[in-house]
Amino acid sequence: MAQSIWPVTDANGNVYTYKVRQTNANADSEVPANFEETTNDVSFTPAVDVDGQSHTFDVVDTHKIAEMHLDMRLEWGGDALPKIKPDTWFVLERTSKPNTAPEQLDIQKFVDGTTEFNFGNYPVTDKDGNVYTYTIRQTNDKGINAVPEYFTEKQKDVVFTPQVDVIGQSHTFVVLDEHVISETQIEVKLDWEGEKLPPVKPDTWITLERTSDGQNYEKVKIEKFDTSQTKVDFGKYPVTDKDGKVYIYRIVQTDSSGNPRIPNGFDQKLIDVTWTPDPKTKDQKHVFELVNVKLVDKSQQKPHDKRKDTAMIPKTSDNSYGIFAYIVAGVVGFASVIGGRYFRKKDDK
Repeated sequence: MAQSIWPVTDANGNVYTYKVRQTNANADSEVPANFEETTNDVSFTPAVDVDGQSHTFDVVDTHKIAEMHLDMRLEWGGDALPKIKPDTWFVLERTSKPNTAPEQLDIQKFVDGTTEFNFGNYPVTDKDGNVYTYTIRQTNDKGINAVPEYFTEKQKDVVFTPQVDVIGQSHTFVVLDEHVISETQIEVKLDWEGEKLPPVKPDTWITLERTSDGQNYEKVKIEKFDTSQTKVDFGKYPVTDKDGKVYIYRIVQTDSSGNPRIPNGFDQKLIDVTWTPDPKTKDQKHVFELVNVKLVDKSQQKPHDKRKDTAMIPKTSDNSYGIFAYIVAGVVGFASVIGGRYFRKKDDK
């Protein structure tokens, strides 16, 4: 505490009034950074007729922990981004010492595409002067780490440690939630049926195709089936296109170039060849199935074996007999009935 002796009056007997103020080195009024001044006693006018007076000015500088402003921005991206965004939560935490559990300060809900939130002002240091490190993390409503379904999180800026000697700091946390198109697992099962199947099956190929407009199919993958293969894993494929339109998948038996072809001496029975996945169902799997049926050699048929005659009639893709077969059968039946009546009438005469 500085002390000195000062006159009570000037040369003309006018009494002095003394004041103190806090300044910088240039005598400009200023309070130290991160301190708050309390002026309990900064002015004094001495009594004229009292000798040996003394006075103590009283100013208190109270340390004030600096504050800074925190907010955050949530970005939405990715293909087939839904118009209605899922709800999600973010927790604001801090710690001032290493290897200590963070202190949870706030949890905020981001509703239907909310992109910004203002967390407010927070101190730079704790009461002991240790600098805080602030973090945010994405959670569910209970504060447990979670990212909305069908989204992946990209943490662009989720940790911030302020500077001690900087006034008026602010920081914006940034997180990107990127939409991911769900996928489905696709397999194809190929069976072989019929009499006298060859021990070595002919090579054939299955082409996987898809469309999102219901008309224009694109080839996705071609897989070869040799004599030993009855099931092939085609892999995982997206449920929708990048605009969110659901794909329709189908399989076609082809040659190695993807041109429709059935092995010689066989017909195909289509069990399950078209499928539309459900965009709301996660981790789907679908197994397409078709059967190659061995055609019967006509030279080995008995003259009146109707069962084998029927087996030779071409079949449609849904395993029903072709319309040609029904027309022929109908004509033959009708002719037999008319002919029978004609000959009975002739005999009656």
